[in-house]
Formats: sequence, structure tokens, C-alpha cells
Amino acid sequence: MQNGPPLVVYLDTQDYVNIQHRRDNTANASVLNYLLTKVADGDIIIPYSPMIVLEFLTRPGSGLGEDRAERGRILKEFCGLNTFAMEFGKPNDSLRSDGNWIGEDLTKGISLKPLLQKYINEARAAIISQSSLNRKARRQLSNDRFVWKYLRTVNPTFGRKKEDFDPIPVSQEFLDGRFMERYLRGEISESTVHEAFSKWMTDPEEFCRIYYEYNNSPNAIDHFFGKTIKSLGDASKKAEDLCKEIIESQKLRLSLRQDIIASGVEKRAAVKMTPPFKSNYNLESLREKTDMTFGVGKGDHFLTYFLAILKGKTSWLSSDFGDLFHFIYAYKCDLFRCDKKMASIMAECPAFSGKLVASFFDLPKRIDEELEGKA
Repeated sequence: MQNGPPLVVYLDTQDYVNIQHRRDNTANASVLNYLLTKVADGDIIIPYSPMIVLEFLTRPGSGLGEDRAERGRILKEFCGLNTFAMEFGKPNDSLRSDGNWIGEDLTKGISLKPLLQKYINEARAAIISQSSLNRKARRQLSNDRFVWKYLRTVNPTFGRKKEDFDPIPVSQEFLDGRFMERYLRGEISESTVHEAFSKWMTDPEEFCRIYYEYNNSPNAIDHFFGKTIKSLGDASKKAEDLCKEIIESQKLRLSLRQDIIASGVEKRAAVKMTPPFKSNYNLESLREKTDMTFGVGKGDHFLTYFLAILKGKTSWLSSDFGDLFHFIYAYKCDLFRCDKKMASIMAECPAFSGKLVASFFDLPKRIDEELEGKA
């Protein structure tokens, strides 16, 4: 084991998909065994991120639950509880070791207490309406403790249906385990119930399975992640519009230049007469927005990407936008896996100097070099 903290190594979403489907491939197996050994030795940690989990779920439909749950199992195998949290709108570089990938803000909104209080209030109303109670009994029922005492004398059915927990998602395993009924009867503790209830918040396998259990039904998942996913979609559309504007201005400028040259003007003069058009979208404004959202300098790669388009080094692909959000986590990593296209573009971003790994099969060599440099 090396001295000092372990290297932080981030894998691309496609790496995990390849692990799932090509694990027995000899070349893949060699790299995978290397990574697992380094994790076990404490030389590296491999955190996953909300972007990876959400990209696992991009093909909704019946029959995919177990396939996606398998991807979640792979995350647990390689990453353990190391994760970046979903905290868009804050400096999004919080590397956690407790598995809480959904972030503090969303976690605060997930609690059993309001659901239990609602059930107690409903039970109190039902008892009062069905029984001939004297004044003393009615006064006692105003205290939740007496309602609890009554509930433990009957066979409570609360917690058997997903609807009992709206808008919080729960797994079928949780429902089948009758955790709420057992708790209401005093058979298990509140902490035991909460651990099972909130398992999906720290377990990507459980979350992937629940996502497909809720498919084609009122989706509680959307209650928590719909706003974030929509925000990403809206931002992607704005980025696409900006890129189209840049590309069209480039085409128009080059066409105008050719017309000028065709009229007899020398090429050098024609170039001076056709400088790049200014976009209606201010790239410095983009820097200000990313600094505000992710922390100063933590969104510089967005600017790097759009400058590459301005210079004609790349063209817009909708999939690139998802990659850009992965790069938010690169600032906290020692090594960061991405495809060759993005590695070439982001090589221009000073913050990523020496971090980018364009091939999965280069990881052992790059990790060994980093470890030797820290020795």
C-alpha cells in the first residue's frame, strides 16, 4: 500500500457496461483484476457518480430491471461506498465515502416520520369514528402514544402498497418484508425500518431495480430526480442551440470569404475581411454561470469545449453534453477516463493536465506511473 491517500480514479460509464458484457475477454480481465487488486490494497479508490447511475437508466422499459441491477452490482464491486453526490447548484465536487450519491438536499426530504404521523392521524380518526368513546378515551387518543398502543392490538396493514409511501420510492422487497407492520407491532426498531427503507439511497443496485419496478406507473423517482433530469435536458438544448449558432456563423463566414476571393481579392486580405462572427451568447457569461454553479474554475471545461467548436476542432454531438457533466468530477480525480475525442478536446483545459486517460487498457500503466510519482 502506498503512503498517503489513495489515488482517485474515475471510470467512464461505458467502462462499466463493457465490464458487464465483456468481463471474460482476456484483455479486459487483466485490467479488471489489476483494478480490483489496487482497490483491495488501498492504492486507489474508484468513485461512481449520479451521472453514471442515471446513464444506466437511459432505456426505460420492462424486462431491463435485472440487467440494470447487475450494473449496480458492478458499481458496488469496484467502487464500494465511494461516490460523488448529486448536488447540482452547489460546488459539485463532494467525494463521499458513505455511498450517499443522491446528496444531502434530497436525503433531507426522505423520512419515515411524516408518513408515520399521517398514518397515526388517520388511525386516530378511524378509531374515533368507529367507537363509542367516553371523554377520557377521546382525551387519551389525542396523545400519539395511546394510538400506538391501540395499533399494536390489531393487525395493521399500512405499508403493504407503494401508494402508502407516495411520493417516496420503495422496493418490492421492502413491501414484501412487511417492515412497517412489524414496526407498528413493536417487533423491530425504527432504525431497522429506516435502513431497509432508505437502502436505495446508498445502493445503486437497489436504485436501478426500483427504477424499473416503478416503470409504467406514477413514478416516485421523478419526484426526486425529475427536476434535475429536466434541468440537464434544458441545458443540453441551450448548448445545442449555441453550437448550431457557432457552426452556422462559421459556414457563413467561410462562404463569404470564398466569394470575396472569387471576386479577385487576395486570400490574405479576404481572411482579414472575414473575422469570426461574435456569437449572441457571451462565453464569459458562460464562465460566470459555471463558476456560480460549480465553484470558481470548476466549469472551465465547458468553456474549453465551446472554444474548440469556435476553432473548428470539433462539432456538436448531443452525447457530448453528458460527457461535460462527467467532467465536473474530474477536478477531484487523479486519473479520469473518457473517450479519445473528449480527451483530445479537454487536453486544452489546464485543470486536467496529466489526468485524462483515453483508453481503458492504459489504466494500469497510468496508475503505476502516478503511484511511482507519489512514492
